[in-house]
Amino acid sequence: MSTEIKFEDIQVGDVLRVVAVYEGVSTQRSGTVAKRSDYGVSTVEGGQLYYCGWAGKPTFYLIDRPKPPLPTEPGTIIIAEMPNETVTLILQTDKWFSLDGEGYYSAEAVQKRPWKLAKLVEA
Repeated sequence: MSTEIKFEDIQVGDVLRVVAVYEGVSTQRSGTVAKRSDYGVSTVEGGQLYYCGWAGKPTFYLIDRPKPPLPTEPGTIIIAEMPNETVTLILQTDKWFSLDGEGYYSAEAVQKRPWKLAKLVEA
């Protein structure tokens, strides 16, 4: 299943499908993004998935976005979207502990869910 995304949200590593319609003709290109600029998107092989000078209004579909590996440095803090809640977690040994002391998650469970790095700031 693919999701429509905006051009500015495209990232290197994304697998995209680009569909453009011009004068009643639909074209479709698919590939993995290796380079992105304000002018276009290309693959490792140099193929153009999209170039701003082409005719037709493109629609971008995200087919896949690789997940980065979880950090392995103890003390790292992340915000994770777990099945029932959004939690702030800190890595201690091999488990991700909730900052509120309510429990922990295994690295395997956290890696399967959306997460992002967090920054601890003194109050």
